[in-house]
Amino acid sequence: MPPPSPSSPSPPPPPKKKKSDYIRTATQNYISRNATIHGATNFETKGKSILAPNVIVHGDYDGSIIRIGRYCFLDEGVVLRPSVVPKSNDPLMVVKDSDDNNPDDDNDVRRPSEHETSLPLLIGSHTHIGSNTIVQSVSIGSCVRIGSNCTLSARSKIHD
Repeated sequence: MPPPSPSSPSPPPPPKKKKSDYIRTATQNYISRNATIHGATNFETKGKSILAPNVIVHGDYDGSIIRIGRYCFLDEGVVLRPSVVPKSNDPLMVVKDSDDNNPDDDNDVRRPSEHETSLPLLIGSHTHIGSNTIVQSVSIGSCVRIGSNCTLSARSKIHD
């Protein structure tokens, strides 16, 4: 491979992440100051995990729990949202969707109504979730790598 010619300038190096861009928790998780966590009381990380900038965690869905294992990395733009299921198995129950159910920050997101509930979202240890991935799974196993720009549909399970 020939060396670059002096007339073509080399691209500038990417900006370095500063230590002050992240919050370090007591269990040594690093959470970006640009990450958004809704319902933080229902969100739990086991330790030594990293949440990159623009990660959105929806722990405010009907009190459902989002649990992340140890040594996990959630890349930029990841959205974690619990699955929404009906409370009753009655097929004659009609659930009306209202326009008030959609939050302003995400498109095509349905929050649980009074006839619905949300399931917990569990992510195992040593898991990497790529950038701009939307996760609505029930569980993701340990030692799993999910690529960028993926959508994991509601109530899906990814095994170890």
